[in-house]
Amino acid sequence: MTGIREKLLAAFEAEHREYLTDIGARLDRLGEGGALGAEIEEMLRQAHSLKGAARAVDLPGIEAVAHRLEAVFIALRDGIVRFGPVQASAIRQALDAIEDLASAARGGRPVDADSTLSALDAVLRDGPASAPRQTVPAARPPEPPAPQEAASHDAAPARPDSTGTLRLEAARLDDLLRTAGELLAEQTRMDATGRQLGELDREAADLERSWAALRRAIGAAVPAFGTDAEALGLGRLSDAFEQQLRRLRRVGREVRRRHEGALRSARRTGEALGRQLRAARMTPAASVFEGARKMVRDLAADTGKEVAVEIRGLEVQADRLVLQELKDPVMHLLRNAVGHGIEPPEQRRAAGKPPEGRVSLEFRVAGDRLLVIVSDDGRGFDPAEITAAARRAGLIAADEPAPAGADLLELLFSSGFSTREAADSIAGRGIGLSVVREAVHRLDGTAVATRRPDGGARFRLSVPVSALARDVLLVRTGGRIFALPADGIERLMRLEAQAVGSVEGRPAIQIDGRPVRMAGLSALLGLAETSIETTRARMPVVVLGDERPVLALGVDELLGLRNVLVRSLGLPAAPGALAAGGVVLEDGDVAVVLNPAALERSLRRAPTAVETRERAATRRAPVVLVVDDSLTTRTLEKSILEAHGYEVLMAVDGIEGLNRARTERPDVVVTDIQMPRLDGFGLVQAMKQDEALKEIPVVIVSSLDRREERARGLALGADAYVVKQRFDQQALLETIRQLI
Repeated sequence: MTGIREKLLAAFEAEHREYLTDIGARLDRLGEGGALGAEIEEMLRQAHSLKGAARAVDLPGIEAVAHRLEAVFIALRDGIVRFGPVQASAIRQALDAIEDLASAARGGRPVDADSTLSALDAVLRDGPASAPRQTVPAARPPEPPAPQEAASHDAAPARPDSTGTLRLEAARLDDLLRTAGELLAEQTRMDATGRQLGELDREAADLERSWAALRRAIGAAVPAFGTDAEALGLGRLSDAFEQQLRRLRRVGREVRRRHEGALRSARRTGEALGRQLRAARMTPAASVFEGARKMVRDLAADTGKEVAVEIRGLEVQADRLVLQELKDPVMHLLRNAVGHGIEPPEQRRAAGKPPEGRVSLEFRVAGDRLLVIVSDDGRGFDPAEITAAARRAGLIAADEPAPAGADLLELLFSSGFSTREAADSIAGRGIGLSVVREAVHRLDGTAVATRRPDGGARFRLSVPVSALARDVLLVRTGGRIFALPADGIERLMRLEAQAVGSVEGRPAIQIDGRPVRMAGLSALLGLAETSIETTRARMPVVVLGDERPVLALGVDELLGLRNVLVRSLGLPAAPGALAAGGVVLEDGDVAVVLNPAALERSLRRAPTAVETRERAATRRAPVVLVVDDSLTTRTLEKSILEAHGYEVLMAVDGIEGLNRARTERPDVVVTDIQMPRLDGFGLVQAMKQDEALKEIPVVIVSSLDRREERARGLALGADAYVVKQRFDQQALLETIRQLI
């Protein structure tokens, strides 16, 4: 029976949090003017289900509070009680009490819920005089049911549609997602195999052409050096070899065709599986941070301060692992807001502020980033106090001038920094904000402190929404390949080497009219090769930044975007480590994933010079990007273009074509229309709306010959339209020559 109860308690642990989270979110919406009827009805259902679940696991304290909550929601629904701040406060007190009672059931300290029950009774008792009165039955804990009755009546399933719901242990879900990631890595290796098969096919074609020439030469030479019989024997051998060669090519093409079909199928399946599993791992922020409001209120009570708590965006969804990793850092920031930021009531009155301070916690999603913002309207940051504390901690030398602005606030995140000369139970040990930054950096995120306009403090954390599968940019520098998280990249550029200037003695470039620090990535990483191999005309530059450019990295080569599984490197990461994980490359090698925030901090500590070395001058072949899902068409166009001196890149659909255009910057793009994921029209539109790509000419080569298609393609910005049925290689070549 003990094992059964443990399983029931484990199920209740997840279930009751869902109810509390949902009721709390609906209460927030009511406070913002939401529709009372619909929200109260749903909260009533949640309280009823919570009561039944508590009865099933024999938790009479929670059952009693839930039963009383149910009565309050019935009274609100029927108009016996009007909703207002007093009622909202009593409901929140009940939610906190249920959480405390659940903690006590897990072995925590005992909790007395009498004050909560009294507060709810007061709500029921003190309805408005203008409202029609109705007798509300006293809410007392019912007698525990007999075991056979526990599964009936109020012990209802968690949700009406729970017959279609399966609860899955988080660890097993993580294992499934990692398996999906392995499939993604295997697809990358299959891509490489496909390219090798293509090379084999091209080599076989070259061999076949060479053999045809050789056979003609042998046929002409043999009669002069041998008898007819010898010539006949050599001819038979030649015929047999030619047949074998043709069979080899035929089998090779069939293997390649099957491989491409299998790869397309595996990619679709893997991408769908990954999306579904990542979606299953997504959970609302409330599931982790619902207790934040109570913690702040408790801290305020312990310190004798008056604090109003505002939490927004609890319904925002993010990876469960990301939210759990953020919990301690965010709680640190909230404790600091109460301990460091909000002043005692008498000080606020003396400063002309309301006695009640305000602390806010907000969750937002911007693209692939989760933003967490903690702010308060307290005393804010005192530059003199921060400077003095930094000198005490040895962060600023005695004869060193104090930094200002953002550089000064950066000191807040240093290990050992604290403006408190003595520690208390809330703050002052000098570990809080350094822990915040290191935790955020482990997630490839950033943590920034800023001043609020009213003088208070604001902390902004930015991390990926998903923890595992990531888009990364592969770059080559110092003879090695590295990966940079795509969501940490502000833009990609190709600059003339002489565009690198200097600001205050440090290398910098101008972006949007403001200087941005510049470094060679190989030098920043301490590799033996410290210069950038480039021509004077084109230096690949990766600009890092979240909301604005903060660091420009010169690299040897941009290799392209990949969606990959970021793996642990198997070693514990040191604080501020530049390495954030690893990705498996197509050849089985591992590329280190770099942490953009750590790179920026490394440059701040040790500025490096940017050196460039010029490659031997060579005539550069124009680059054509061919985008078509047909292998035959790609091969045809590639062979034509290469035969006329062009360098050819290829992509199988519009998404891959757009990514390659952004990283490779071709001189012209030749695209089909009908393709999976993103068609040719979508590719043209995306390129012409992108400031970095809109000047690249685009030629549409399509079998669609209707006037409407041609008009649409040209209206979207295509520079030419060639119809495949009338395909003339000279027309294509002439079109390209006119455009570049």
